Amino acid sequence: MKIYSLFCISIFILLFNNQSFAAKIKGKITDENKQQLPFVSVYIEGTTTGATSNADGLYFLELTDGNYTIVFR
Repeated sequence: MKIYSLFCISIFILLFNNQSFAAKIKGKITDENKQQLPFVSVYIEGTTTGATSNADGLYFLELTDGNYTIVFR
């Protein structure tokens, strides 16, 4: 039982550690007239990481630490 508990605690610490270094990027995509743009593709250049804005133009990305170029299409 002690080994199982130690294993669970170790997994929790590893998962928490991984999330603590993640960057959360969120925003609202609008045009020049400040009208929301729904269903726009948002992705990190050179990767397969991305999202699509919702009907209100809102998007959310979660990334590891680093420098990225975000593309909106």
